[in-house]
Amino acid sequence: MEHCGLKYNIETKSFFEVEILKIDGEILKLNLSKPAFRAMIRLKVYTLLDLSKISQESLKNAHGLGPATLNILNSYLKESMPNSH
Repeated sequence: MEHCGLKYNIETKSFFEVEILKIDGEILKLNLSKPAFRAMIRLKVYTLLDLSKISQESLKNAHGLGPATLNILNSYLKESMPNSH
């Protein structure tokens, strides 16, 4: 696995800290891990609509999104967009 380098790169760490603040408040309330939020930023997921457009395969393959987080995101998506498939 490739080393992410966040511990050693202040600029990258600062970028993610700022970007996390741009994520929709309802998603932030899910209290996901920092790696999960960073993965979402790399996937350009900031809102429920963004999340609904990402394939399950992309989510499963994203570094930082484990099975527990995927369950949380899928539940949130189903609750928030009950008519989505």
